[in-house]
Amino acid sequence: MRVVGLVTLLASSLILSADTRTVTKTTFLGPYSGGRETISTEYQQGDNRRTESEVWNGDSPARQLISITLGGKVGYQLDPKAREYTEYQIPQPRRPKPSDQEPENSTTTYQSGKTLDIYFEITDTGERKEFFGQTAEHLISRERRVAEPGACATSSTSETEREIDGWYFAEPEKVSPQGILISSIGRPGDKTCVDKIVVHGRRPGGVAVIMNNGVLKVEILELSHEPLDKSLFEVPSDYTKVQALPMLQGPPPTWPQILEREWAQLLREIESWFR
Repeated sequence: MRVVGLVTLLASSLILSADTRTVTKTTFLGPYSGGRETISTEYQQGDNRRTESEVWNGDSPARQLISITLGGKVGYQLDPKAREYTEYQIPQPRRPKPSDQEPENSTTTYQSGKTLDIYFEITDTGERKEFFGQTAEHLISRERRVAEPGACATSSTSETEREIDGWYFAEPEKVSPQGILISSIGRPGDKTCVDKIVVHGRRPGGVAVIMNNGVLKVEILELSHEPLDKSLFEVPSDYTKVQALPMLQGPPPTWPQILEREWAQLLREIESWFR
């Protein structure tokens, strides 16, 4: 089972400015996880990022995967054991307009004409704690989805709710727009179903030191702002470029894993509009 996507989802709030090195521990809390823990290290220098994490391919032992993104436009995945890497272009998102329509001859997507409402609610517990010499606030955030009958999101249930318990370094409150955006939910290989999504409220701002959503617990173990070597964001000259890394090829994901991946992608898209 691949775990990179979920780890990236919860670590997305760990984005910092200037040169930053962050060591993060992720604990898997699901009933079939066995309490598995992983340690990942992220380096950020301006718009460039490097992540060193672990990947499982079925029941095979975990192997290290290095991901590098440059300016949010070009990405690389490196397998240190095989000394191989792949290169890919990162799709550049744009904020869709409600008036956007798919071409009539589109064979890959269709619009449901239905609405998915997403509600964000934040509760400040009033608790404060020191981490790395900074004060963090204890916040409980709730994300609730309510899908109109016939919407793409009703493939599993018409209403879902998720709670995230986290400690965050405070930052000045940002006024995040409430509005409408378009996202997609669908099975791989099928036509993609497109809902209209209305966002209410905002997610917690600041850096998340600890987050627990009942499935994963992610916590920062080390945090440094020492200058980073630029070579961290370069592919070593002795690596061989390949079309795909065998370590990332495994059995097809289960339907619950597909739903989780789609939900993770949806949250990332929503968060990107509010930055």
